[in-house]
Amino acid sequence: MLKNQTWKSFHIDDFNDLKEKAYKVARIMINKKHDNRWLDKYIDQFAPSSTVWLFEDVILLYVKYHNNNITKDEAISCLESMESKYLEGEKLLRKVMGFHIAINEAFKKEDKEYGEVTFECPFCEGAAYAKRLHTPNNFAHKTTIRAKCSNCGHNVMN
Repeated sequence: MLKNQTWKSFHIDDFNDLKEKAYKVARIMINKKHDNRWLDKYIDQFAPSSTVWLFEDVILLYVKYHNNNITKDEAISCLESMESKYLEGEKLLRKVMGFHIAINEAFKKEDKEYGEVTFECPFCEGAAYAKRLHTPNNFAHKTTIRAKCSNCGHNVMN
């Protein structure tokens, strides 16, 4: 990445979408006989993320299969493993975001910008509480949030 260069966003709808996009890039690599340096430059246009790294891994998997470096069964097994890890990450992300959403909804329901609220934990449905403080002198953030579920212990601190 060049200094002051902006990244393109990389969006996928699901793992099948990622596989389709990876296959298209792999076909370009194969047909134009590009090497891994080309792929590195292609990948570097996107902001680093676990999804982009997975995208790169799937591209390389397709290229390995095309070059007969792995069998079809090995490629399928690798794709299934990658998809399983992707889905686990998505599930965790939805849960974590669910906790944040529940916090925000609790503050909206109480018609509060700052203070303390209680809400139902999206992880275990136990009682959770959140505290939002106005911290204008904090260097990192002007609003401080602390939240915790008294049942499962999930907590959030910014």
